[in-house]
Order: sequence, then C-alpha cells, then structure tokens
Amino acid sequence: MTRDPPFSGMDLVSCRNLMIYLDAPLQSKTLQIFHYALRERGFLLGASETVGAFGGFTAVDRKVRIFARTGPPTRILPDLLKN
Repeated sequence: MTRDPPFSGMDLVSCRNLMIYLDAPLQSKTLQIFHYALRERGFLLGASETVGAFGGFTAVDRKVRIFARTGPPTRILPDLLKN
C-alpha cells in the first residue's frame, strides 16, 4: 500500500484495524497517502484507527471513528513511497 498506492479521487477509505499494526512513522506515511487519495469531501473510516497528530482530517464522529479530509490534498513526496 505504501510502495505503490493504487488509488486517488476516492470518496471513502475504510481501513478497519490497519493502523494498529503499523509503527508511528508508517502510520504517518499511510495517513498522508489516504489524505492524498481522498476527494475534498472524502471520508476516512476505521474502527480502531485514529488520525493522531496528523492535521489533515477532522472528526465527523469520534465514537464510530469517521474522519473527513480537510485542506488541500497532501503532496506525496517521492521519498515517501520508498521502503
């Protein structure tokens, strides 16, 4: 997913229980990729996920873990996709 993200212009990204298996740097990269992939009013959904300190999302419903993308799309730098 972080090496060759196959998506963009998405309305919804659902990542149930994905982030809990990633360390902090990989979580940050993944959130940046999801932010880039979502449309302006796109949503990130996850049962165990949190956006932490990443400022690109705002909570729509914290209990159900629904977040909306805010701001312009994140610029994905070439080194972001290297692993």
